[in-house]
Amino acid sequence: MTDTAIDANVRQSYDNLRLMLEKWRGELVNWRCRLSPAEVARLRGGLGGWDCRDVTIEVDLVDFRGAGEEVRPRLDAVPTSLNLPAEQVDFVIAAERQSLRRNAAFGRLVAAIGDRLHPDRLAAR
Repeated sequence: MTDTAIDANVRQSYDNLRLMLEKWRGELVNWRCRLSPAEVARLRGGLGGWDCRDVTIEVDLVDFRGAGEEVRPRLDAVPTSLNLPAEQVDFVIAAERQSLRRNAAFGRLVAAIGDRLHPDRLAAR
């Protein structure tokens, strides 16, 4: 299979996932907005700050292109087998970590999680 065929398949799967998640978000918002105030209070411990439409689902396509052109030749040389030397496994994991660090959607997710764990950060903004 050529890279173009693989890329097209990945893109189609990604687009299908995005559509499915948009539909799921709509269903989730619909369910949340039908909850009574008593149900919301029971589930959340209170009504403060409740917005039934406040649901964000982020999905992004992350690949090795985000790791940088400097590592591309080594990544392209990694065989696609299940029997990889430990050094190559470590290298591939490190490259993907770098790709995630450079990914804007992933950065927003990490920031949002951090804000929920540390609400005092929101007040400082």
